[in-house]
Amino acid sequence: MNTFIVGSNVDGSTGKNDYYLNIIGQHHVALVYYNPSGTIEREFNKIQQGDLVIIGYGSNKNKRCFYAGYAQSSNKGAFVLNGEELAEGHIFLDDFTSLSNYDIQFSENNAYGNSKQPAAVYQLYEINPADKAIIEQIVSILNQEHK
Repeated sequence: MNTFIVGSNVDGSTGKNDYYLNIIGQHHVALVYYNPSGTIEREFNKIQQGDLVIIGYGSNKNKRCFYAGYAQSSNKGAFVLNGEELAEGHIFLDDFTSLSNYDIQFSENNAYGNSKQPAAVYQLYEINPADKAIIEQIVSILNQEHK
């Protein structure tokens, strides 16, 4: 199992984070847009069935984690809701859980360090002790919530 952070502000627009969080919460899905360089698409396409996906926002110093779950599959392509394409890529999540009642502390020792603007999609690595602590905490939460 690999672990990925996927940004909640799907298209990067100012003021739309709550809009996307509502859709993510209702549909138990990770959503992304693609940038012209293709870096977001490449990272999102690394997510495979069974991987842990954490929906979060902000730098590690101020990271807020909203949801987590396990990927049902790899990227399913565009996410269309009521005839409108809301994202260019999506993955539905099993054992979908809200993290709003949990204190999940990222630090400058986690992947992406002290970057003020981390990538929209990036991987956490168990060989990094700070990342491993986050992964273990989220897996424990998912296990508690889905006994």
